[in-house]
Amino acid sequence: MKKDRLKFLEALVEAAGPSGYEEPVARVWRQRLAEVAEIETDVMGSVFATLNPKGSPKVMLSGHIDEIGLQISYVSDKGFLYVNAIGGHDRTVIPGRRVWIHTAKGRVPAVTGKRAIHMQTAEERTKVPELHELWIDIGARSREEALEVVELGDPVTYDVGFSLLRGSMATSRAFDNKLGAFVIAEALRELANKKKLQACVVAVATTQEEIGLRGATTGAYRIDPQVALAVDVTNPTDYPTTSKEKYGESPLAKDPPSPAAPTATRWSSGGC
Repeated sequence: MKKDRLKFLEALVEAAGPSGYEEPVARVWRQRLAEVAEIETDVMGSVFATLNPKGSPKVMLSGHIDEIGLQISYVSDKGFLYVNAIGGHDRTVIPGRRVWIHTAKGRVPAVTGKRAIHMQTAEERTKVPELHELWIDIGARSREEALEVVELGDPVTYDVGFSLLRGSMATSRAFDNKLGAFVIAEALRELANKKKLQACVVAVATTQEEIGLRGATTGAYRIDPQVALAVDVTNPTDYPTTSKEKYGESPLAKDPPSPAAPTATRWSSGGC
């Protein structure tokens, strides 16, 4: 992959963008396409990049830029933070994680916790913890001290950055679906080099997919395309304990199914 493309992808996934808080990601996406397309942002925060606005047919390329996250909902007297979910989470992977709390003054490092396994009954050890049984620790000793740093409603993301495994497999949080937004952005940049583009092509970095496909819905009504292509991720079936008979053939460790496709970087979300 070209270095500028890899740098763009890394910037997308490193930018925090839980549903409803996507502006840092939208900013990166806008900057990538500003030199080749007409850029607009709607009230939902979705970003529209248009090539050949008077062309026909009108084609919409869509990829969502939001990610799952957490949101501070309560601060205890002892300064521990409790959260609600933004989007669907696997609660088994929340405890024991480093996280970032994104405040108006900047991001704050923290860790997630739950009651130690040594202090649980045998029955409790077999259960997935409920969200209200987990907490976030920022090192505060009181509610007042915690609220000097964070506010109710502040979003939280996992502290998992972009990295390459053995030089060819990329891993990061939030490939769902900043990877799709990356693909449509690079596709639009390629189309911008076409001298005789007849269609009007609108690439849309949509918001709030994880909580109800909201940006994609309003974006589709705004554009009213004749053709629409949504780019998103799926689950691979070539890793342990996964049944191809049940879930079908969806390999991670192979190039795209095209005889002309170049060697591709593989992607892993790391469960986030």
